[in-house]
Amino acid sequence: MVPIGERLAHALTRGGSAFWLFAFAFVLGFGTTIAEPALLAVAEEAPKVAEQAALYDWDRIGREAASIGKPELDAVHGGPR
Repeated sequence: MVPIGERLAHALTRGGSAFWLFAFAFVLGFGTTIAEPALLAVAEEAPKVAEQAALYDWDRIGREAASIGKPELDAVHGGPR
């Protein structure tokens, strides 16, 4: 993301158009203002989700994922190794 932002910033400042520079700044600020309440709501819910995730049997989930993934990898690479 950083290289894209740097190229965009260089293009906006090199072009010399104050209109596009201020339009971009406005859109960025407006988007940030709209997104902030949603981020606060996510931050409030995160501990609850983490608490529920601790209740899962992660060892069993890992074994099942490996048992599903192994045959698929074998098929992609041309058979068991």
